[in-house]
Amino acid sequence: MEHIALARHPVKWDYGDFRERISTEANSLANVKFSGLPRNIELIKASLCGSAILNDRDTVSKDDFDALTRLKRYFGWQR
Repeated sequence: MEHIALARHPVKWDYGDFRERISTEANSLANVKFSGLPRNIELIKASLCGSAILNDRDTVSKDDFDALTRLKRYFGWQR
């Protein structure tokens, strides 16, 4: 089995632009997973940052939200 080595580095994101969208995604996830909002916010942020890193960027972009939307069903985060 091969491993993918990810470089760990800080990922920036525009809190003002994305705060509401992250909150909306986290609330939606709470309805599916029956989990707490703070944990869901961290899950969403980790997914967005992971997408940015995998796409060789140091900043979260709208493309990362699009990737999250496409991948939610594979994570079991969508009904």
